[in-house]
Amino acid sequence: MMLVAANATAQDHPFKAPLYWSVYENQIEKAIAGQQDVYISEDEWRANIDWVDANLKDLGFTMVCIDGWGDVTRLNENGYRASHSRHWEHDYAWWSAHLRKRGMTLGIYGNPLWVHVDDHDTETRIVGTDIPVSTLKDPNERAHFPWVQIDRPGAEAYIKGWVHYYADMGVRYYRIDFLSWYEDGWDRWMPEPTGPTRPREHYVTALRWMREAADERGMLLSLVMPHLRHEGEAELKYGHMIRINEDAGEGTWHKWSDLWRGQKREGWSVYANAADGLTYWSHATGRGRIILDPDFIRLNTFANDDEKRSVVSLCLVAGGALTIADQHDTIGNDLWLYANREMLALNHDGFVGKPLTHEPTDEASQIWTGQMSNGDWIIGLFNREDTPRQRGISFSLLGIDRPAEVRDLWAHENLGMMSSFEAEIPPRGCRILRVVPPGNGRTLPREPTALGVASLRTISVPRQPNHNGGAAEVTIRDTHGGPVSGATVRVFFSGSFHETVEGVTDARGRAVLHTRQAMPGRVRVNACVRHVRHPPLTYLGNLNVQTCMGEPRFVGGTFNGWSLQPMTHVDGWWRLNTVRIPSGPHRLKFANTADFSGQDWGDAQGYEGDLRTTTGGDPDVLFEVMRTQLFDILLDDDAWTYRIEPSDVKTLQEAMYVAGSFSDWKPVPMTFDGEHWVVRGIALDGGEHQMKFLNTPDWSGVDWGNRQGTRGIAEIASAGKPNILFRLPSDGRYRIGFNDISLEYYLAEDSP
Repeated sequence: MMLVAANATAQDHPFKAPLYWSVYENQIEKAIAGQQDVYISEDEWRANIDWVDANLKDLGFTMVCIDGWGDVTRLNENGYRASHSRHWEHDYAWWSAHLRKRGMTLGIYGNPLWVHVDDHDTETRIVGTDIPVSTLKDPNERAHFPWVQIDRPGAEAYIKGWVHYYADMGVRYYRIDFLSWYEDGWDRWMPEPTGPTRPREHYVTALRWMREAADERGMLLSLVMPHLRHEGEAELKYGHMIRINEDAGEGTWHKWSDLWRGQKREGWSVYANAADGLTYWSHATGRGRIILDPDFIRLNTFANDDEKRSVVSLCLVAGGALTIADQHDTIGNDLWLYANREMLALNHDGFVGKPLTHEPTDEASQIWTGQMSNGDWIIGLFNREDTPRQRGISFSLLGIDRPAEVRDLWAHENLGMMSSFEAEIPPRGCRILRVVPPGNGRTLPREPTALGVASLRTISVPRQPNHNGGAAEVTIRDTHGGPVSGATVRVFFSGSFHETVEGVTDARGRAVLHTRQAMPGRVRVNACVRHVRHPPLTYLGNLNVQTCMGEPRFVGGTFNGWSLQPMTHVDGWWRLNTVRIPSGPHRLKFANTADFSGQDWGDAQGYEGDLRTTTGGDPDVLFEVMRTQLFDILLDDDAWTYRIEPSDVKTLQEAMYVAGSFSDWKPVPMTFDGEHWVVRGIALDGGEHQMKFLNTPDWSGVDWGNRQGTRGIAEIASAGKPNILFRLPSDGRYRIGFNDISLEYYLAEDSP
């Protein structure tokens, strides 16, 4: 057998497959039941958000996404959809801000090619123009949706403006549906065309505009219902993610693996079921390349745990999206299947595996392999059949010529040293293995892993003020980093006083233990944990954790090239203030040395959370910044919690100037208005101009430029690097603005 090499159009984007929750199940069940107004109520939406926050966010599922079946009665001034339903009190902007405060983000559904204004509307204008949005429609076009006519004036501004509109409210995921209906109106399930056949270049141009706008704002572009003609040539070039199977609908294994199995078709969808689609289109995947979307997962519709494990595993092994549609009141006992941290580590690593062949009718396609970023191999042995199957692989196929350590990621069990692996896989089941090649200095974890046995990973004791009484927050994690709930924790404090307190951990594995005496700054803790969920009762060993007040702390991450910066201890927190963090996903770690030669802490997600020791290469803190700005980073090394919060500082520069061809390159002073630097009333002729921003009146400091257009994000352009080039349509007086934190600039006509 031969490993298949990817041959798709190469990309280089920063995204990993998203882990998120979607409203889909809520709405598809209503549609199946024949309800007329199929929308999710705000109460249902909020209840599911609360459930995701409490149970899934800490695992990496930090996005919740809206889907179809709403209405388009609430539009903004440019004709863009502002809310899911007229029944909702709040719009998308409100919910996006609400989710960001909770360490989550909003995902948006729709299509920027849709035009929702009335045919005769002359007031709603295309963003940045005086052109009515209604002029983009063709009232005589027979189509199920009112589509943008791509060759009309303002079409590009309208499409890109819609992407920017959502991005500017903090959305970083746009799920764009019904693309096949726009391309040529053909749908194998519809008795008549859903629209006209368009020139191929119109479809390709629309995708290119969407991708350009998405890249400008750091948004992941998900292409849904594409025909993928010419082996997906256009979609692989302009999408970050593509749908590769029919809608999830009622769920079940039949939809996932058996629907028109092995039949490659022309047009949407090329393969009907997710397993076929993930297998075939794997030839196009890889780190930084196209992400595959197998549509929504409804575990509550599958028959048994073998089926459910296979579904979750194939999504993660293929490097595809894992989109939960189960709800707070339908998930039943299946939450544990989404909460396997050893499997989710594949996604956090950016892992993308490949089958031995991408031909779905060959059973060799049910054996997948791939490498983690640290060199470990992942092997997925799947059985899509209805009877048991022997599956196996020789590690020599992976280039491993000596016995290697092997771990089962679902059994959480080390299997020993092996040169190959073979096992009988139950019907519709799987085995997922992690193989550590010999000689790389790493070994697999050796903690006890039996059901009901938890290892005490972290005891966090917050620093207490000088008064009588206090509280210790204790966090209990299992051997795989997951929270242990329902465990009785007895803690004995010893130091300048002695006291024993007891509590039971909550769903997040936390217990707050109140003491009758004030805790000193340095406390030694002995804890005994009794896990009560799975008899017989198991007592785990005592763990000593000692808090330290005087040891220095450092923080570094992707935002500063992993240069560890010293933190300052103020009011009980270690702080690094006014850190410029660009928009996009980021990682950081805290350390007790300036060069990672000591201990470090991470393994958390979002703008605040609990840390654990990660010395030796364990996961970082993951978070995403919606807009480039200054942040303060805080660490409490007693509780081992952190916070990342916007800084009160609004500018980094003491002064700013703009200079250009219009000023004979003499610096013109700018004024800070509380948000950005601005200068008004600059007289400019129509035509081409150049300019730069600088922080000194004599060009002795730093200057910014190297861009084109009247708005954008500048770069440092000192030492003679290129200017900002722009063209004006007419003479007039203009306002020039610059944000010295985000480096965003603009030039616009000045109001009288």
